[in-house]
Amino acid sequence: MGSYKFKESKKNSGFSLLELVISIAVLSILSAIAIPSFICFQNKSKATAAMYLMQKIKKICTIEESLNTNANLTQFSDINGYEIKGISKDNCNDLVIVAQAIEADLLPSFEYKVNDEELIFKYKGMEGTNLSGCLGLICG
Repeated sequence: MGSYKFKESKKNSGFSLLELVISIAVLSILSAIAIPSFICFQNKSKATAAMYLMQKIKKICTIEESLNTNANLTQFSDINGYEIKGISKDNCNDLVIVAQAIEADLLPSFEYKVNDEELIFKYKGMEGTNLSGCLGLICG
């Protein structure tokens, strides 16, 4: 039988250029998918916080009216991504209390019409009372 000579393998001390290029490509694809999802999640969180704040204000105003007392709405201040407008010393006697989105193209605004006891959203030319449905439009 013939004798076979095996080459002694050199120890690899790092990654090849091809391995690095493939790793960077995979990470780029994953980040291209993850970053928009994260931004969408942030916007939905901001809108959800504003929606719950307006629902809380609506409940407080309803209780104030039924008990014929004055509620303290001055405890509510601007939240991330929103400015709260219409809250004054008159509390729920204002006609409209609004959570106005700072970036109206990214977030819906919420409006509470005190006399009608109606809480609506306004977003991208649409408005309505289906607040949870409005949240679905954010990343639409």
